[in-house]
Amino acid sequence: MTFSERDKKKIQHAMKMRNDVTHSDFSLTGEYAAAKFFEVFAFVSDFQRRHLDTSVSDIIPGSEFDQLVKIRQLLDELVLRAKARITEEKIDEKLVWACPNCGQEAFVIEEGTDACYACFHSEAVVECHYCEQLNFKEDMISFADYLDTDDDEGQWVVLNSYGYRDYSACPECLPKINEDIQNQRAEEEFRRLEEEYYLRSV
Repeated sequence: MTFSERDKKKIQHAMKMRNDVTHSDFSLTGEYAAAKFFEVFAFVSDFQRRHLDTSVSDIIPGSEFDQLVKIRQLLDELVLRAKARITEEKIDEKLVWACPNCGQEAFVIEEGTDACYACFHSEAVVECHYCEQLNFKEDMISFADYLDTDDDEGQWVVLNSYGYRDYSACPECLPKINEDIQNQRAEEEFRRLEEEYYLRSV
């Protein structure tokens, strides 16, 4: 049984929200909760159909499912209103992303906004230091493990940064940074060996 990266991300988001709720460390709107519920609900329904050969009707009584349909219709109305607002405010389509919470193309990254017009989910957006492209802060990845580091009495020390100052990057830049560091490390090792060989030969 395998899960796509999209499915894994949905599960991780659901687990995070469950943990936040459990530890009372959350700020939850009704729209956000409903959007997250339907995201997980859709995943579970599809999972049951594909792997367990069961359907939603086997688990949820018809009257309760009708309530879910009404909530879904409300969310659809929120999406329509969000798109109308985006049009009304003449927001450039390049500044409208798929929301990481509800999946709708309604997340506005205009300066000072960084929020979904459909489910009202807010999330920080930052610029990758290396390609200058905007990314969700949550998607930025640390590459500190690629560097030469040491633990000096409990304090993390960078021995060689290979010319890098900001130790996080977007997923697109990460492979190039890793390759660059590996190349620099190999060149340094070659120069060291060359110098040792020279010193032994004189």
